Amino acid sequence: MTKVPKTSLCYENDLFLTAQAILAELLRRDKNYSVNRKIEEKVHVCCREQAIFLAGILKAKDVPARVRSGLAEYVNPKENKAGDHWITEYYS
Repeated sequence: MTKVPKTSLCYENDLFLTAQAILAELLRRDKNYSVNRKIEEKVHVCCREQAIFLAGILKAKDVPARVRSGLAEYVNPKENKAGDHWITEYYS
């Protein structure tokens, strides 16, 4: 039996490829979208999908935003190598 890291089992990155898909799933799980929702009602995605989602929301509100990626050593400190990390930049 192959061991699978716990994080691989929790993330739903492959299911929701766009900001629109993430929002649709959030609203499907919790129509009121409350902050105090149960863990089952949350969408679990990594930094890439979170950055795309936030940039999509900001752009819909006419706030200039973009998604940036880079390598960060703090992503995989135990493996002593850099991993990719994604952030959202916005301008006001």
